[in-house]
Amino acid sequence: MSILTMDVKALLIARGLTDVPDTRKRMVEALAETKLYATSVLDAMATIPRHAFAPALVWRIAYADVELWAGEAFLPRPSVVARIASEVVNAKAEKVLEYASWTGYTTCILAAVRGTVDSVEHNPWLLWLAADAFRHLRLFNVTQKASDGRLGWPERAPYDAIVVGAALPAIPASLAGQLRDGGIVIAPLGPYAGPHRLTKVTCTEGGWAYEDLGPCLFPPLSFVCWGVDLGSWYASPGALAFASPDLQGARTGDAIEGRSLEGFASGAERLASIEGTGRAPGIEAADSAPPADDGDSRNASDTLRPSASPPAAG
Repeated sequence: MSILTMDVKALLIARGLTDVPDTRKRMVEALAETKLYATSVLDAMATIPRHAFAPALVWRIAYADVELWAGEAFLPRPSVVARIASEVVNAKAEKVLEYASWTGYTTCILAAVRGTVDSVEHNPWLLWLAADAFRHLRLFNVTQKASDGRLGWPERAPYDAIVVGAALPAIPASLAGQLRDGGIVIAPLGPYAGPHRLTKVTCTEGGWAYEDLGPCLFPPLSFVCWGVDLGSWYASPGALAFASPDLQGARTGDAIEGRSLEGFASGAERLASIEGTGRAPGIEAADSAPPADDGDSRNASDTLRPSASPPAAG
């Protein structure tokens, strides 16, 4: 996807914001000084207005190198987004699966520098918010689904790269099993409450190769807050509305401006275990993978439980 075809102005107008190109330029220049990030990623970050994806209460500090978290909306710090996208570029990954869209900023950066991005988000309100940004920016190489991200998207696997946008103690086997040979998973690993380390895991013939990319901070896995299961949906008006039986028709694969929304539950069957690898460090055993969705996100979420008690912080 070329950044030249993006309609940044349309997005800013839709969200009632003015552009701040000088501030965005300073952010990118600071990132460039580290010489850690791919040029194509920096070009995308210089084009896409980060403040349009920030929570409303904190959008004025969107270009500081800090995480922005308010309510259900979360935005990773720019340096972490740049590192994730650069690792995907360096791996020459053209087909990317993203687990946790949030407001869609990381998705947009990935879509600007890679071939296709499949994004899975369990929260319907965040999914529609991100979809609105993709539509205004004319990013038609993004496909979305609302579901438990731990299930991945097996119907569209295998993937060259999988990007996880929520903290978890180990990478679910159901996700790792959707990676092609030589592919990578990038995820914030550690106790739910932190600290987290951004980790790149590469699928090799001999098993899994790990690389620590540095410290990071992400919200915990969906339905988990500091190790405590929160149940089915966050109690937001958007989530409750989409869980309503009156809107069940929206789960049948409605198209959204050239992108597909494949129901609120994928109906995917549980993946088999990763044969021959045993339980590698940082990879969950296959028998701890989440159960398959049964086609109704309200009921399927009743079985979503952490695979084990989270490790103690520190």
